[in-house]
Amino acid sequence: MAIPIVCPQCGAKDRVPDTAVGKRKRCKVCGTPIKVEEVPESPQKAALRKKANKKARAKDKQRAHAQQNLQTVLLFLGGVVLLAGVGLAAFLVPSIREVLAQVLVIAGAGAAIVGYGFIFFTEEEPIIRVLMRFFPPVLFYSVLKRTEEAWPYLVLVLAGLASLGAGLAMQKLQ
Repeated sequence: MAIPIVCPQCGAKDRVPDTAVGKRKRCKVCGTPIKVEEVPESPQKAALRKKANKKARAKDKQRAHAQQNLQTVLLFLGGVVLLAGVGLAAFLVPSIREVLAQVLVIAGAGAAIVGYGFIFFTEEEPIIRVLMRFFPPVLFYSVLKRTEEAWPYLVLVLAGLASLGAGLAMQKLQ
C-alpha cells in the first residue's frame, strides 16, 4: 500500500511505498527532504482489525480446548481398555488374581489421591479449601463451578475409585 506524502516547502503531493516509513525522501519538485511517517489508521479499520483479532483468538482458544478434550477422552478410553484387559486377565488366569487385585487397589488409590490433589490445590479461597477437604459436596461444587479446568482431574479421581473398587472386589472373591 502506498503512503501519501506532501512537501512542506512547495506543497507537492507524492506517494511512496510502505517500506519507506521512517526514512527521508526528496520532493520530486523542489528536492526538499521529507520524513515519511506512517499514516494513522482510520477508526473503522482499527475496529475491524480489533474484531478480527478477537475472533482469531477465540478460534485458537476453541481449537486448544478441543485438543485438550480429545486428549482427555483418549486417556480415559485407554484407562477403560487397560482396566478391561486386567479384568480379562484375572478371569482367564486365576493364579495372578491376587497380584492384580493388589495392583488395582494401589493404582486406584494413587490415581484418586493424585486427582484429588490436583482439584484441591487450585486458586480457591483458603476457607473453601478447608471445606473441600472435610465436606465433599463443596469439592464437587468447586469442580462444577470450574468444569473447564477441573473435569479431567475429576475423571482421574473417579477412575481411581473404580479401580480401587474393582481391586477390593477381586480380593473379596478370593
